[in-house]
Amino acid sequence: MVAEPEDVWRRVFSYLDLVYNSAVLDRYRLVQLAGAMGDPTGHKKFESISAGSKDSWIDVFNTPLRKAWARRYLDYIGSERLRVMGYDKDEIEQALSSRSKVCMPRVFSDALFMSIGALHAPLDLSGAKRQLLRSVSGKRCYAAT
Repeated sequence: MVAEPEDVWRRVFSYLDLVYNSAVLDRYRLVQLAGAMGDPTGHKKFESISAGSKDSWIDVFNTPLRKAWARRYLDYIGSERLRVMGYDKDEIEQALSSRSKVCMPRVFSDALFMSIGALHAPLDLSGAKRQLLRSVSGKRCYAAT
């Protein structure tokens, strides 16, 4: 999408039966994201749609715990679903393995917050109620891990 935005957006507009207007790509800077997180770096770093930060996600996975979590999540999603979304599981796993720099202070905070999360999930009564209602209705339940 960022490598060839014009082509991708033409196809998106076509799929939605909308008339494509290239000005959509030019108005990137005018978009204001009103959520709590917004877009903390995109608007400041880039004047237009750019592939400049496409690979920056890997910097977040700088502890063994984060890498292990990412691998479990990739296994959960599976190669086929990733392929449908345009990703190659082996390439992502290779990128995770190639990241050797470890941020030690984050190892301890990750361990703490992952432990809290593991304790919170079984005690989350609203989540348990939701899962129970789904199981009774026949919908598939996904446990928080």
